[in-house]
Formats: sequence, structure tokens, C-alpha cells
Amino acid sequence: MEQLWTAIGGAWRLRFQHGLMRWNHSREEITMVRKGLMKDLNQALKNLGTKMHIFALVDETIGGLAGGRYYNRDCVAAITLAMRTNAAYTEPSEDPYSTEMIFEKLISGMYLGEIVRLVLLKLAQETGLFGGKVPPNLIIPYALSSPDMAAMHQDTSEDREIVGEVLNEIFGIDKSSLLARKLVAEVCDIVTERGARLAGAGIVGIVKKLDRIENRKSVVTVEGGLYEHYRIFRNYLHSSVWQMLGKDFSDNVTVEHSHGGTGTGALFLAAAHTHKPLSSDSL
Repeated sequence: MEQLWTAIGGAWRLRFQHGLMRWNHSREEITMVRKGLMKDLNQALKNLGTKMHIFALVDETIGGLAGGRYYNRDCVAAITLAMRTNAAYTEPSEDPYSTEMIFEKLISGMYLGEIVRLVLLKLAQETGLFGGKVPPNLIIPYALSSPDMAAMHQDTSEDREIVGEVLNEIFGIDKSSLLARKLVAEVCDIVTERGARLAGAGIVGIVKKLDRIENRKSVVTVEGGLYEHYRIFRNYLHSSVWQMLGKDFSDNVTVEHSHGGTGTGALFLAAAHTHKPLSSDSL
């Protein structure tokens, strides 16, 4: 078993080094890399003499949709809100796509902290928010992670102590006024609410495209740390969906955390495509 995982891990790392680590990649590039990865994995399994064959790679969001459908046939979409953002639903999309991923960059955990940093940098340059000089670390791209942003956003202490600690640790701002710390928390709130409302609009758009808002119940499962651990983001997302649907249709769409994660759905898909039952010797 150790040899198996070593071989699989080697094939996976090789393919990641050849293209999967870039954020701006086209659909054709992703397909090409995945096909190459499947070939490498099957070759690794063959070299080890295992009676296994990989016939498909399942995107985590597809796995989430499969798991959601297993538990509830009214599940029509699965959303991933983590470092990256993705969506899958039960009707193939023919819409044109862009390699720039603009929508994703407005709502993903990978970028929310960066958006806050850019706003704070602009404020520091134009208003002297943190004093006469712009803190050097504030200029560093992606210095502020979304977990650090969430920590500042959810700081309920009277003097915004956590905000001050993050500013000092990340940007080297050891002295900040209470007004500045409150403003930082407000920027985090604005960016978070915008991202959550855009994600909510995406969910409502999918359900509307499927023509299920007015006369059918629909369940949308959501996976990812941004949704699971960022309470304020999750609350903004839910409230935005309810507001956009209105009181007449808000009960027709349920947004909930996915059952068992994306891996469960992938297992269901694998089981559904197993044509030959396992013998007692292979268990």
C-alpha cells in the first residue's frame, strides 16, 4: 500500500508541476493535464501489478453534487467556496467562459484577503490611514490571507485587539488608532458581504436557469472552508439568497453544507461505474 501511494503521489506531483498550479488556466488546458494525469496514474498502478484502473478524475464539486443527489434527489447544484470557487449543476452549461475567472476572484478565499489589502493600500496612500508613510509590507501582494481577514472581521472586542494584532503581524503596523482598526474591520465587512452576495446571486442564477424557483423544491449543497468556517460570510450568503428569492419563493431553495464532503460523492460515482463485483479474495 505504501508503494501504491508513493507511485500515485509521484504522478500527481509531476502533473502539478506541468500546469495545474497556475490560477489562470483554460478549460482545454485542464482537460489535457487531467488526461495526462490519468495516464500516469494507470501506468503507476500497472507497474505495481495492481488490478485497478482509473477511468475518470472527478472534480471535487462534481463529487459534491453526486453526494448531494444521493442523499436528496432535489439537490440540483453543488458549490465549492474555499480558496477556489466552483459550481456544478444537473444541466450541462453551454455558456461562453473566460480564462480570466473574474467572478471567482470576487468571491474566493484565495482573493478576498487580497482585495482587502488593495483597499487598505489605497487608503494608506491617499489618506495616511496608518501614518505618514505607507507600511512596506502592505505593498506585498497576497500578504493578507482570508483566515487573517476573517479573524479581523469577526473581532468583537471593544478596542479591536485582534485587528491590531493582525496588522502588526502581517504588515508590521505596530501602532494603529482605534478609528483605523474599526475602519479595517469595516473594509473586511464590505468585501465579505459583496463576495457572499455575488455567490448568492450565482446560486439563484443556477436555480433560475433550471426553472425550479417557482414550482419545485431545490437543494444546493455548499462545500469549503469559506462557507463552513467563516460564519459571517455564510450568514450573508443565506440572507442574500432569501432576499433575491423574496418571501414567496425563499422556501423553495435550501442552501446547506454538503453531506460527507466531496469524497463521498466520488465514492458513489465509482460504485455506480463498477461493472464487475469484487470477489472475496480482493477484499
